[in-house]
Amino acid sequence: PRPAAADACDRLEALARAERRRFDPGLRGDGIDPAAAREAAKVRDELARALRAERSGGDAEDAADDSLICRLLLAAYPERVVRRAAKDANRGQMVGGVPVELDDASAVAARPGYPRGELFLAVAVQGLGQGLKTVNQVRQAAELDEADLEAVFPGSVRREERLRWDEAAGKVEGSVAWTYRGLAIRIAREAQGDPAAVAALLAEKLAGEAEALVLADEAAGSLLRRWRWLAAVAPALAPAPPDAAALARLVANLCEGCRSRAAVAAKPIADWLRAEAGFAAAQRIDELAPATLPVPTGNRIRLDYAEADAVRPPVLAVRLQELFGLPATPTIVDGRIGVLLHLLGPNYRCEQVTRDLASFWANTYPQVRKDLRGRYPKHSWPDDPLSAAPEAKGRRRS
Repeated sequence: PRPAAADACDRLEALARAERRRFDPGLRGDGIDPAAAREAAKVRDELARALRAERSGGDAEDAADDSLICRLLLAAYPERVVRRAAKDANRGQMVGGVPVELDDASAVAARPGYPRGELFLAVAVQGLGQGLKTVNQVRQAAELDEADLEAVFPGSVRREERLRWDEAAGKVEGSVAWTYRGLAIRIAREAQGDPAAVAALLAEKLAGEAEALVLADEAAGSLLRRWRWLAAVAPALAPAPPDAAALARLVANLCEGCRSRAAVAAKPIADWLRAEAGFAAAQRIDELAPATLPVPTGNRIRLDYAEADAVRPPVLAVRLQELFGLPATPTIVDGRIGVLLHLLGPNYRCEQVTRDLASFWANTYPQVRKDLRGRYPKHSWPDDPLSAAPEAKGRRRS
């Protein structure tokens, strides 16, 4: 048999059975209290008479089907609509976010192999109002669907576009939800969402990692480090570099048209950062704090600004043979600051660190030459490095 749509339907049927048996005391064997049933029938008759008087003679005893009973209960308890966690679950969430659990004895309860509709009305609730952490027990319920909500409260079901941040995937996901008094009763996944709202949420989530995003981009990270260093050692020669708020605004602009961290990172961030500096200032940074420096072999070697500050200059890590013929330490900032040289052996391991190349050639090179010549006899180790031709033997390294 079809399960009852509401516990009230079972109770109405029990009342009708009690009336047919004229409230026989033997009803107790069927779980019906004849005295309580007689009292319920009396109250019903009084209400029916009052309704007939109100309707001036209309028939107030028309039989009500299950659907009508559920809708009448909904009209009485509009704030007690519940959405099940699943069609075969008896746990759910009520309007207002209240967690509830439907009693297994309810006519509306789902059972293994017999799922029910996703919506029901919590008619009688034990413990309601004790806090959101309390799972409230629903003793009596009525089955509902979206059509019932619209029939009783037209316009109460509203379509809402929703966005959420998926941290694991690093992207904004959209969905469309149909809600009743803030309770999502139906959700359609994978909606695109309003592009402006998507970009705004993405910008909000990436604001805290704006600097990391910029630094992770090779060209943009180089420019930002060089800009910060130049502003620290020669503030009159460069505008103030962007602070955390400015970088967050920069990333927010980059978020336009994107819905993921990866899409933002794929944009030409360095171009946006140059625009932040201004054309003239960006050129000045490139000239005074260059990304690379030429060495006598003709190679351009990358300068490392990762640990550079007002005291420590950027590092030029270069193989010793590439500097033959160079008498002094290379400089930047219009010759004002010498770089920190990490002089590498043929195996690219650092053999010496110096800020004074001339002193190294004169005082330290003879010992270094002696140590390395035995290990790398195929490489050039001239007595006079200043008159020797530079050598870029082996694989090139930027």
